[in-house]
Amino acid sequence: MNHLIKSNIQKGIDGYLENFRAAFISSAIAVVFSAISLIVFLSFKDAVYVSNIANGLLLAGADESSQIGGVILIKGLASTMIFSLVSMQYWKGVKLPEIVT
Repeated sequence: MNHLIKSNIQKGIDGYLENFRAAFISSAIAVVFSAISLIVFLSFKDAVYVSNIANGLLLAGADESSQIGGVILIKGLASTMIFSLVSMQYWKGVKLPEIVT
């Protein structure tokens, strides 16, 4: 995400909302694919393994792989939103040196 924002600024795309949207969407896609992969992976495992994963992630009430994947999806999207905001606050005031060719 940091590299995406930096490269956008180097290309002259320095709009706050434009870069925020790009950073959020790219990270959200990764979170969605990760949650789907986790659901698929856990669907092939037995119930004891799934309950051990749920207990390890502090999700003691989650009995199914879809519940665990859903919680991971929600937590991941919330983290993506926070990290996108923090990254944009950092890059808001940074001026990159011009490249001399």
